[in-house]
Amino acid sequence: MVKLRSICQAVSDIRKSDPGTAMTEGFLRLLIENGDVSYEMCGSRVCLNIDILFKELASLFELESEAMPKLRTVKGALKEIKATDAGSVITEYKIRWLIKSGRLRTYTVGSREIIVMESFDDRNLLTQESREGCNITQGIKLSEQYSELLSKTAQSYTCIRRR
Repeated sequence: MVKLRSICQAVSDIRKSDPGTAMTEGFLRLLIENGDVSYEMCGSRVCLNIDILFKELASLFELESEAMPKLRTVKGALKEIKATDAGSVITEYKIRWLIKSGRLRTYTVGSREIIVMESFDDRNLLTQESREGCNITQGIKLSEQYSELLSKTAQSYTCIRRR
């Protein structure tokens, strides 16, 4: 049987299944306006097929699952990560850096970035090659360049002094 819901009912159903979701009526309306989610008009009301909505949201965030993804804001994702693993070293800065570097797929709603918690299951998310633009890696590269420059200067100085 087809589960058609209005926008308000769809958000309510999503919140019942996932209380910490970042899904709001405004976010769902934005998805509809941008053509990311299909809908049907029932008179003057927008109706959504819940099963198709879940599949479209999963494909929007490039997930293989057809279940409803766990949508979170950056702060909500950090809270959930810290709740499941209190010793985690991931910070809000690191999540935002992953978004900026393109490692985490997001959807922007106003000033908020919506991310999917399933993205953190990817083992390659925090690997060495993902840290190429990180401040720590840049600092290491700069210190290597600096030490190389110092050694060249010291060699030329030593050569000049011996003459």
